[in-house]
Amino acid sequence: MRVTRHTGGPVAIAYDMAGSGPLVVFLHGIGGNRTNWYGQLEHFSNRFCAVTWDARGYGASDDSPQTLKFSDFADDLLRLLDHCKAERAHLVGLSMGGMIVQDFYGRHPERVATLALVDTSSGFGGVPEAARRDFLARRLDPLEKGLTPVDIAPGVVEVLVAKSASAAIASACARAIVSPGCRADSATTFPPSRPLAAQECICMASRDSPVPP
Repeated sequence: MRVTRHTGGPVAIAYDMAGSGPLVVFLHGIGGNRTNWYGQLEHFSNRFCAVTWDARGYGASDDSPQTLKFSDFADDLLRLLDHCKAERAHLVGLSMGGMIVQDFYGRHPERVATLALVDTSSGFGGVPEAARRDFLARRLDPLEKGLTPVDIAPGVVEVLVAKSASAAIASACARAIVSPGCRADSATTFPPSRPLAAQECICMASRDSPVPP
């Protein structure tokens, strides 16, 4: 059974938990939330304590009381592991979630059992400043012009979801985008690249236009 809970602390993090066993945590990308992983939560709860979170500023989690730093996400993930009383966890990160788990591993390698990096990159450390500005503008400009997540959702879904995807998948992606809470400015704080030494699995989609293989 899936149960929604919150961590303590100055920024409460909402998460869903199902099953028992070794902890596996699923982390969403920009414009997503914990509901993106419900299918995986159901599948992996047969063998694991499966958790999917709302990153700070997303979904039902609290927003940052100060200017957001990318390291805040790693701090929140550490608090989540402590809250779940897990010395180590399997971490699965999609897009921005993949950057979070890489940053977390760089800071707390002893707390990571394995990494699964899904349609992500190693960071913006080598990306020109102009490319960073363009990346951010594509996400913030529509909102600054007065459009709402409901207005921009169809265009975002068209980019994120393969044309061969089912209507149910496209609809679930759209619901995540228009749900309350989305820190589009988290793109401004992407970390530089970090070397990895953990046991890792890298998953890329052949039709992923935002992060091509």
